[in-house]
Amino acid sequence: DNGGITKTIPRSTNLQSYSEGAPLWKPSSLINDDGFLVKHYNLIPGEWEEETIITGKHRKQRLFDLPVKIRQVPGDGNCLFHALTVCLTRIQDGKHFCFDNIDQLRQCSRSLREKAVDYMALKPSRLLYLQGREYIRADDLIEMAANPYDCTGAEYCSEMRKERYWGGGPEIVGVSNLLRRPIHVYELYTVDEEPFQLRRMACFGSPKYDRKEPLHILSADSRFPDIEPGSHLKSGNHFLAIFPQTYLKPRKKVRGGATSAQAKTQKQKQKGTRDGKATTEQDESLDSSRKKSKWIDVVDFFRGVFAGVV
Repeated sequence: DNGGITKTIPRSTNLQSYSEGAPLWKPSSLINDDGFLVKHYNLIPGEWEEETIITGKHRKQRLFDLPVKIRQVPGDGNCLFHALTVCLTRIQDGKHFCFDNIDQLRQCSRSLREKAVDYMALKPSRLLYLQGREYIRADDLIEMAANPYDCTGAEYCSEMRKERYWGGGPEIVGVSNLLRRPIHVYELYTVDEEPFQLRRMACFGSPKYDRKEPLHILSADSRFPDIEPGSHLKSGNHFLAIFPQTYLKPRKKVRGGATSAQAKTQKQKQKGTRDGKATTEQDESLDSSRKKSKWIDVVDFFRGVFAGVV
């Protein structure tokens, strides 16, 4: 007996067996055979970003000038880890994950889930990085995640290691710190029922881990894209993968300009800035009025927006 925990912590009831030929998601004319949405979407910054202390390269990058591709993943309770897995595969292998082998996707997602939970649970005093200048102890984060379900942190982690349990904010923080890589989360946004845009709602891991390319995921209504703007759920209940189109700077042809040594020196200077060598301002102590996060209340964030998604 596990005290009825499985009845309280959200878990997918989708027991679909992905046999050969079975659909991985609800068929739609707006999604191609590989899971990519036919339409491209634009990213926009969150309103909270103007009040944050995030100053990394992803704060005001040209990302928002480019359309992005969205890829669907199975909604089997593991969608967060599926979305992160396919994003990570694209970055590390230079190609998109092939859904022909669904067992491999489930295996990779399960491994990522278990490692993320263990990263938080096995060292309770570990400081986990959120974003900006925000940190939280692993045991405090786990306790916040467990409290709504009236269970202990150990019980929560025990269940969260299993497949089909809905991952959310705490698990995203765990993966970001495990991989030492930013994870940027977006939501569906529309004004007066205009076409959907994707508004950034969190930049986990930025700017501390900005030297690595971030993973981009969307928290959306599970009916998306087959839903009209304005009729979607305010809080997402399904994760999808986002792939920003690569921005390529036009190459300048140097004729009699800077020497290679000068170019190398300039590059090293730029790298020094990126690596955060000039971090005097970030190392300064904050007064008590600034110690509380300006971007969002941490407890409300984890218990609300990402309380659980399929």
